[in-house]
Parts: sequence; structure tokens; C-alpha cells
Amino acid sequence: MKRRNFVKSGLLVPAVAFSPSLIASSEKQMDGKPIHVGSGQDRFGKRIQIGKAVLDCKISGKDTNGHLYVFESSQNHREEGIPLHMHPDLDETFYVLEGNVKIKIGDEIYRLGHGDTILAPRNIPHGWVTNSATPSKILIIVQGAGKMENFFEELSKLKEFSPPIVSEIYNKHNMVLMGPPLEAD
Repeated sequence: MKRRNFVKSGLLVPAVAFSPSLIASSEKQMDGKPIHVGSGQDRFGKRIQIGKAVLDCKISGKDTNGHLYVFESSQNHREEGIPLHMHPDLDETFYVLEGNVKIKIGDEIYRLGHGDTILAPRNIPHGWVTNSATPSKILIIVQGAGKMENFFEELSKLKEFSPPIVSEIYNKHNMVLMGPPLEAD
């Protein structure tokens, strides 16, 4: 590209990028204020407990127009794995903060330790279990927040985890329950 054309194209980019019609058609943006959630704290001060696991919301889907939900799952024990399931419209990234985790994504099984990260893409079955004697702590990033926060709140109210009831809650929140939890090694 000749320099003259390069300069002209460079002048068009800001005009297009800041076009009032594009701005008006975009989604409502965050208010620009940072969100700080301290270690061991929940964004709204209401930790969710499911079995022995404790979930702390770090960034809510309400903060990001439903684009992102970040939570920390701690006190995960070997005997309480997450059932094999899939999300048709959500990607999940797992970052191990403490302990070891065995995770199945599709047909592959991975063993993750401190600092390891893995992506479970949408429409791919996945489930996980703590694979260490001590509880694990995992930061989970959900892209396309969907109904995950409401799902956890509803699941935390169950007194009994029978397959039909759990399956109904998964379906209600646009997730597909596909099998039992993994077992630790």
C-alpha cells in the first residue's frame, strides 16, 4: 500500500470506530468503575455453599451485561465431583489455585495442578473432581454468563441431590446433564 493510501485509511478508522450510529447500536457498557473483591470474599457478601464446596462470586454477569461471570470454587473434596455436563452457549476456563484437579473435556482426561489452566469450550461435555487429599480451589471464568449464578443459587437450596431434580435444574438453566461425576484417582 502506498504511503498516501495508508494515511487516508488511517484517518477513516477513527471516523468509523466512533460513528454515533455504531455507538448507539452497541450494548450498554459498564459504568467504568473498577470492581474489587478481596481474597476469601464474595462480590455481594453472600457465599454459596453446595455440599462442601463454597462458591464466591468475583465478577457477576450483572457487572458485564451477561458477557462474563467469574467465581472461585473452594473446599472442593474428592468425594464431590461435578457431573459430566455441557453448556450450549457458554465457554468455561478453569485455573487451579490450590490442590489437584482431574477434569474430563470431551473424550480426554487432564490432571491439573497449581497454576494450570484449561478451557472447556461450549457444546463439549465436561466434568471435574478434586484429585488430591486436600481440597482444591479453582477460579472459573464463564464467558457468556448465562444463568450460571441463578443455577448455583437454586442448586444450593437443595436438601437432596436426586438425579431427576438435579437434571431439571440443569435444563432450566440451559445446561445439559450428561453423566455422573468423575471419580478421583
